[in-house]
Formats: sequence, structure tokens, C-alpha cells
Amino acid sequence: NELAGFNARRPADGRMLFRIGINLGDVIVEGDDIYGDGVNIAARLQASAAAGGIVISSSVYDQVRNKVAVGFEFLGPLMVKNVDEGVPSYAVKIGDAKDETPPAQRSGSARPQPQPAAVIAADMAEASPA
Repeated sequence: NELAGFNARRPADGRMLFRIGINLGDVIVEGDDIYGDGVNIAARLQASAAAGGIVISSSVYDQVRNKVAVGFEFLGPLMVKNVDEGVPSYAVKIGDAKDETPPAQRSGSARPQPQPAAVIAADMAEASPA
């Protein structure tokens, strides 16, 4: 939310639109290295998120669905390297999110796109009376 507020005050070309993937799973730490299925899946979910968006695995969804004031949109099973079956995943939706991806760059698939929180904050800032 803090980053979304920061982005709302910046011009479009000066925004920091991070992609975030969150998963619950095993993580192994050896020195400065971290690895394991939990890290690998989170990295793949992050890669599938829209700019400014968050994608979570079903294991995270099961833990937070009734505990946070955001919406979720089921994306279906996302295929992940080194995982035999797809990982059921959800896009985190905050408010009335909009996809910032230009229409020409959107894939032709019917799969819903994760929603960027930065756009929501920008819309809210514009709608607020001064």
C-alpha cells in the first residue's frame, strides 16, 4: 500500500511497479544462498504477475483468504518448472484494479491478469477531493 501511494504521486514513467509472488513451502538456507521448492514456486509466481501485481499460491490463499481486506481472482493452475502438476494460483486484487498492460502486449488467452495495486492508488488519489 505504501508503494502504491508513492506511485500514485509519480508520473507514469517514474513509477516502481514490482511483481510479487508469494508461496508457502520449504526453504533451505546455506550461507548467503536460499533455495527449495518454496523459493522456486514463489519466483515462478512472481514472473506471472502483472507489473505492480501480486500472485499467490493456493497454500497462501488458504491461510489468508479470510484475514486480509483484499480480493482474490483464481488464475487456475500455473505450470511451474520442476513441479509435476500446475500450482493453483490467485491474483491479489485491491479495490477496483485495472491492468496496466497495453492492449497490444496482452496475451490472447482468456486467463485473468493479476491487478496492479499502483493503478488503484492513482485512481483513488485522482478521485479524492482536494
